[in-house]
Amino acid sequence: MKFSRFFHQSNDLDVENRAPKGSAKKLDSIKALALFFAAITIFNIFDIYTDIAEKKGYWHLLDEALIAIGAAGSFLYLVSKIKRQAASLATQKGELDRATQEVLNWREEAAILRSGISAQIEKEFTKWHLTEAESEVAHLLLKGFSLTKIGELRGVVEKTVRSQTHSIYSKSGLAGRAEFSAYFIEDLF
Repeated sequence: MKFSRFFHQSNDLDVENRAPKGSAKKLDSIKALALFFAAITIFNIFDIYTDIAEKKGYWHLLDEALIAIGAAGSFLYLVSKIKRQAASLATQKGELDRATQEVLNWREEAAILRSGISAQIEKEFTKWHLTEAESEVAHLLLKGFSLTKIGELRGVVEKTVRSQTHSIYSKSGLAGRAEFSAYFIEDLF
């Protein structure tokens, strides 16, 4: 049994392919509404020209003109809102990209540190002449697993794990679990 199956790297924090999608959808809705008001404006301007040619009444032309002006104003307002939203979305995307890069850099640095710590731990285990089984148990002890859980993970009874832990403490010259854990953690602080 490979002990590495107990020590896989967790990727709970997924920083890939993230984008502020809600803002993008809202922006698309605003664009559709702006196009709607643009169409109303164009249609009403065309209608005003045909009404002038047909010599429609002054009040009717005024109604059509007010509708065209209102639609054109709404269109211009929405265009400015689209520009602001696009700028805000670009800023958010830039901030997200920077934060994503920071997380990726941190993960890389943490992986380097973990590999260094793991190498030092392995050196100590080799120096103590731990067997492969004892080494697996020692790693699981350092991760904080109970003797019962270690037995379950390794497919052995708790009594076997207890015997292996006594052997680990004996070979290392450490008094027990607390001293064993402190031996490796002490130099980190």
